[in-house]
Amino acid sequence: MDAKSVRYVYLCQKSGSGNPYERAWIADYLLQDCAQEMICWYDLRKAFFDNKQYESVRPFMLPGTVFFFQLDIKDIYSYLIADLMQMMTHFGRKFDDFALVHMSDQQQNPHNATMYGDFYRRWHHVARNYHWDEGFLEELQSQGQLSYFPLGYSSHLKTLSYISFSKRPAGQASVHALSKEVLKPKYRPYTMSFLGNRKSGNNKRADHLKEIEFATGRNITGQVRYDGFGKGSPQQYVDLMHKSKFCISIRGQFVECYRLYDALETGCIPVIIDEFKLKNYLSQHSEQLLPILTFPWTNILGQSVTSLERGEGRSNYQDFNTGGGGLHVTAPFVYVRTVAEFSALLDQLLHSESSLEALQAENMLWWDQMKKHYKAEMSGKLCS
Repeated sequence: MDAKSVRYVYLCQKSGSGNPYERAWIADYLLQDCAQEMICWYDLRKAFFDNKQYESVRPFMLPGTVFFFQLDIKDIYSYLIADLMQMMTHFGRKFDDFALVHMSDQQQNPHNATMYGDFYRRWHHVARNYHWDEGFLEELQSQGQLSYFPLGYSSHLKTLSYISFSKRPAGQASVHALSKEVLKPKYRPYTMSFLGNRKSGNNKRADHLKEIEFATGRNITGQVRYDGFGKGSPQQYVDLMHKSKFCISIRGQFVECYRLYDALETGCIPVIIDEFKLKNYLSQHSEQLLPILTFPWTNILGQSVTSLERGEGRSNYQDFNTGGGGLHVTAPFVYVRTVAEFSALLDQLLHSESSLEALQAENMLWWDQMKKHYKAEMSGKLCS
């Protein structure tokens, strides 16, 4: 294998494929600088258990292999791990020979905290999404054995090849989902948009949208569908992202979601309102997202900024104290406490084209640096 390479086993949806929903971000971007050799878990398992093709399995049992698994928090030692342990026994390997990328959106369960800690400690390294504020995970992170990475953008943006604008202004190029070209706010016909589902941990999303419309006196393009996550029209979802000035992000079970990063990738300014919270939220406020934002970046003025600070927040951003230790958000997207705060800010931005363009540019600059930061971190941890 090359000097900078990664060999990994992916929990594909079907044989020979790979789940593009995560891979568009993780494998195709975060690990894109590494020469990749991938096999689907189901193909690896079939080769080992059904066909006894041990020589074809052996390369993926070499030290340094990365396993991409979605593991149920209620039963961390699932059939996946049981099968892997049989393979490891056959080839004389142990967990410490491998790295784990744990893709999980399961709610935390304090009764299984000890099980998680023991399980993670067995691997050479664990990278996971969704920050979990538990002492044993913080300890593993400080020791360099655990790292977090953002959810990133969804496959919708990387699989839909073309978005057409029937009333595109003269001189504006057509927008491709994979293109770096982004429409400026003045060329985006929709002020705000939201397209999502109610079965994502929050059945009050439609009510929240009405609250925003009432407070701002402006329409939100889109709707809340009454079906499960990922249902509906991906084309409409991406189209709204490209055509909207602001993309409302109303959380489901988590503050962090694909919608936030999809908006950033398309140049739509994300809006997170901390006022919207439910009893079933994993985190009552937005602390769950904040650790993901902790990285140094350079703003449009060339100033060095840390995206998460204690004490007084920086000016020019919607800084606010979320409680619990005096943390302030200094990411450039719209991150406010209440609908009223958002309404006042929206009026201010819509009456200043230069301010709105500057905010969009700052968002795109921050997102570009954030992507590069986590690309370097992930490739450094997982690529040999």
